[in-house]
Amino acid sequence: LRLHIEGLLQHYTEEEDRELTLFQEQTDRINFLLGELERQADQLEQYINDLDECVVDETTVITSNTARRTRNQDLLEKMDNLCNSSSYEYLQSGLIRSETIALYQRVIEWLEDYAANIGKPKETEEPANPEAPANPEAAQPVSYT
Repeated sequence: LRLHIEGLLQHYTEEEDRELTLFQEQTDRINFLLGELERQADQLEQYINDLDECVVDETTVITSNTARRTRNQDLLEKMDNLCNSSSYEYLQSGLIRSETIALYQRVIEWLEDYAANIGKPKETEEPANPEAPANPEAAQPVSYT
C-alpha cells in the first residue's frame, strides 16, 4: 500500500508540476500580451493626441484662411467699385475733352475767318457767327462746365 501511495504521490506531484509549469507559461504569455496591449494603448493614445493637435492646427489654418478670404473679397469689391468709378470718370473726361476740342475747333475757325476778313468791307449786316445774337449787348455768358 505504501508503494502504491508513494507511486500515486509521485504521479500527482509530477502532474502538479506539469500543471504549474503550464500555468506559469500561460501566466507569462498573458502578462506579455497585457504588456503588448498596454504598449499599443499608449501608442494609440499618443496617436490620438497627435491627431488632436493636427485638428487644432487645421482649425487655425481654416480660420486664418476664412478671415483672409473675407478680407480679399472686401478688397475685390472695393477695387471693383473703384474701377467702375474710374471708368465712369474716364468716359466723362473723354466727353468733356471731345466737347473742348470741338469748341477749340470752332474758335480756331472763327479766328481764321476773322483774320481772313480783317480790312475787308462787310458784305452784309449779319454777324459772322450764326450762333452769336444779333444784339451783342444781349449776349449771355456761356458756361462750358
